[in-house]
Amino acid sequence: FLPPYGVAGGFQSPMELECLDLLLRGTQPVVVCLPGPRTRRPAAWRRATESGQLTVTWPPDAPTGRTTAALAQRRNGFVASIAGALFVPHASPGGKTESLARATLASAKAVLTFDDPANAALISLGAIPVSPATIVATLELLEIALLAGSEVRS
Repeated sequence: FLPPYGVAGGFQSPMELECLDLLLRGTQPVVVCLPGPRTRRPAAWRRATESGQLTVTWPPDAPTGRTTAALAQRRNGFVASIAGALFVPHASPGGKTESLARATLASAKAVLTFDDPANAALISLGAIPVSPATIVATLELLEIALLAGSEVRS
């Protein structure tokens, strides 16, 4: 479901929306997974959706009612299920994000997190610690690979 070298997420918090804005300035495919079909979509997503860079989806059989914490958890599980690996900037010990990371690791998928003492619990579960510079370099390499792939197809 997720295109090669794509990025998927819920993109709900202010920090995540800022990251989405940066991603949409590039060319890599992005999947935004909403909790349900009635969730509001910013007008700024229209251009990226029309160009095919942005795909907006939600978990199968998602109710059409109000977004709840349970729906957001379900959405996050759906994102983890379609992704090849999961990046978790931070997860509070014992929290819902840590639980998602634990389940993702149990499904034999990689979980990456910032190499920071605040993420010691996540790293002890098996998350791979990475530096911000490593993430930037990886995204740059993926962008180069995407551009090379599009030139080959042209």
